Amino acid sequence: MKNLIALLVCLTSVACSSRLMPKKNLRYYAEINKAELAIVADDNQQALRHYKKAFSLADGWADDYYNALKLSVSLRDTAFSLQNAKALRKRGLCLEFFTRLEMFRDNADLTTELRNTTATIDFGYKEKINKLHDKDQLAHQQHIRELKHKTTQENYVDFLHYYEQQGYPSATKIGLQCTPNMLGYFVPPENILFTHFAMEKLENLDKKLLIFLREQHLAPHEFADYYDLFDDKRPYAFSLVVRIDNQLYRTKLSAKQEQEINALRKKIGFHSIDDQLRKTAYALKNTNSGYRLNCLVDTYSELPEENIAKYLVKLNW
Repeated sequence: MKNLIALLVCLTSVACSSRLMPKKNLRYYAEINKAELAIVADDNQQALRHYKKAFSLADGWADDYYNALKLSVSLRDTAFSLQNAKALRKRGLCLEFFTRLEMFRDNADLTTELRNTTATIDFGYKEKINKLHDKDQLAHQQHIRELKHKTTQENYVDFLHYYEQQGYPSATKIGLQCTPNMLGYFVPPENILFTHFAMEKLENLDKKLLIFLREQHLAPHEFADYYDLFDDKRPYAFSLVVRIDNQLYRTKLSAKQEQEINALRKKIGFHSIDDQLRKTAYALKNTNSGYRLNCLVDTYSELPEENIAKYLVKLNW
């Protein structure tokens, strides 16, 4: 219960440099935020314009190209659809995904051009994790406590050295796959870094996360999520909405706290609290939209009424 309450309490105390992010990256994330808010407002043309501007500023993330592809296909923008499809192919999304879309299925030239776009994804991280996981499982099957602990430590150090040599496993390194029904599936970096044998606190984690953010190995929402995960004060308030027994709540914050949190978020290119709530409400009401807005809703089976009243505000979405 103590840990749960800590997750619900949100205070800010982290100082961020105004030079935390390159200006072009901040402009990129500002355009992506505008595009997502346009999706929420059902203004697809405006959303498409913002995605085009964003991708002219910086190389995008897989989820952003995925959303842009959905829009461009629905609006019959062939040139932009091909641009997004090529970007996703380079991130490892399989060709069969696109051939199921009418625009590509009925256009042999587009399909040929996509086929010639080689997926340059580096799957080394997945291979590494698979080997570490196999080693870990073998140790656990032997039911020897000392061996399990030793293997956990060895795996942790092994992987730490691996990503220090190779660079952090960003979206462009881990990439996209196709599920059996050919839906695009993004393997998020946390599935690689925060495996069950690497959950210990990393030394100087905050400094490493800042480096990952600046070097575009972490998106702002990932940075905020990780930082809050290891900081009990949850300075970025990444997880705002919780579901308890089918009722939605949001974290209770004072006006001063919201102002401080929004200031921190702005410095890393992360959307404001109000924008996050708008996107979350849209995602919950439009579960079949297919857009990836990175809106997290925590779920708890129960929580004492006094804690709910103290830390949460009921949402009537």
